[in-house]
Amino acid sequence: MTKPRKARTDSVANLIRLATTANTEIAPPAHMAMEAEVWPFFHSIADEFARADWTPHRLSLAVMLARAMANVEENQRLLREEGTVVPDAKGVPRVNPRMKVVDGQLSQVLAMRRSLAMTGRAMAGGTNKAAHQREANRAAEHRLRGNGRDDLLA
Repeated sequence: MTKPRKARTDSVANLIRLATTANTEIAPPAHMAMEAEVWPFFHSIADEFARADWTPHRLSLAVMLARAMANVEENQRLLREEGTVVPDAKGVPRVNPRMKVVDGQLSQVLAMRRSLAMTGRAMAGGTNKAAHQREANRAAEHRLRGNGRDDLLA
């Protein structure tokens, strides 16, 4: 059984799909709570794709990525305050244990970015057709949101 083909980025069907969601607000799934410091990260992630391209599952991943990014930011701030080398109980200089925490959190962020296809290669295009589709959708949506109408749909 073959998968249905995606509509061309410049097709009328795709432009209608984008136009119907261009002015909707992207919100996290209702079952996922977010603290105030996570929201800026979530909005940044949500702007990476056209609104029509977000699915409930991808939004859940975006929330998890935003939380992880907020955690990295907080731990990096604390690490700058504490320093990368701290004395242990005997006063011997040791690597701050928070270094390992930050490293693990950064790995988690990178893994989630890969799962959302937000890697450098995917975003830049390379040989990835999905990147071209995503960029074309974002550009079309931006035009639709920018002036409220698009000459292609008139």
